[in-house]
Amino acid sequence: MPDRRSLPHQVNIHTHRPACPKCHAYMMLARIMPARPGFDRRTFECPQCDHLHEVMVETDAFRAT
Repeated sequence: MPDRRSLPHQVNIHTHRPACPKCHAYMMLARIMPARPGFDRRTFECPQCDHLHEVMVETDAFRAT
C-alpha cells in the first residue's frame, strides 16, 4: 500500500514564481482553480505590494500516456 503522505511521482512540485510587474518582487502562488479541461487558473500574489496576477496553465491530466 502506498504511503498516503508522499506525493505521486507524476506531480510537478516546482512552480514558476513570476516577478511582480509593479515592484519586481517574486510573487507567491495563492491558489489554483480548475479552468476548462486540461487547464488550471493560477493566481499569484505579491507579498510586497499585494498585486494579483492570474495565468492559465496547461495541465497534462488528459493527455494519453
